[in-house]
Amino acid sequence: MTDSPTGSFCKDVSLATRSAHTASNRIANLKLFFALRDATLFREFLLSFYFLYEAFESEWKAQMGTDTRMGRILREAWTPELERSGRLRRDLEFYYDHDDSIWGRLTKERREYVEYVHERLRENPHLVLAYAHTQYLGLFAGGRIVRSKLMKSIGFFPKKEGVSEEKVGREGMGIFTFDGINDIASENNLRHNFKSKIDRIAADELTPTEREEIIEEAKEIFRRNGKLMQEIEIRGETTRMIMQSATNYAAMLFAVIAVPYISYLFLVYIWSKH
Repeated sequence: MTDSPTGSFCKDVSLATRSAHTASNRIANLKLFFALRDATLFREFLLSFYFLYEAFESEWKAQMGTDTRMGRILREAWTPELERSGRLRRDLEFYYDHDDSIWGRLTKERREYVEYVHERLRENPHLVLAYAHTQYLGLFAGGRIVRSKLMKSIGFFPKKEGVSEEKVGREGMGIFTFDGINDIASENNLRHNFKSKIDRIAADELTPTEREEIIEEAKEIFRRNGKLMQEIEIRGETTRMIMQSATNYAAMLFAVIAVPYISYLFLVYIWSKH
């Protein structure tokens, strides 16, 4: 078994990419603050990441069909329950009401990212594992938080005649759910088994150079994910909510700070007259 700084390649990747991941998360948290209040903005997030998942999963499947060393490794790493592009496509059909024009909405960052993924993975198929690590494992942490917040967001989901909001919500969150898995314990088992599989492959099948290149690619993925999210515009109803939030915050500050201070000055003035 190949030595690892932590004894786990997945942990090695997480530690090495911590800075890049943190920077990407700052952008995600800011954008999601508003996206989780506006379905029209949230669906733009899903569309951006649909193009990413579709790109790397299609390359993964293509490589699995080859009679090569890496084809064998990637067949072993493939975990059907984690495949996201099909689920994302159904989510997007739901949010965009089956508007087929969305599949051609490749903005500058989307197009550049998709082209980059196809080129990189065709030339370096082992880098598929960098995308698997960054894009799948996040579903079990941040994905759970987003899923929970969405289910509690009253009025977030589009209205569907004759369908309860709870059922509508389930239809719009395929990205965060897994076939045949309905509880946290089962999700944790899926996550554990996938990480164990990647750790074993990294230790027994990959060269030191391949492992290092996967780590470097993971850093690049977080950087590009950040650019992908930065491109999403906050506008329309979301802009109105931002302005309302700012107004409410200013009013709160006035009530908490200014009013007591003005009252204090008034009392000082009254006392000075006696």
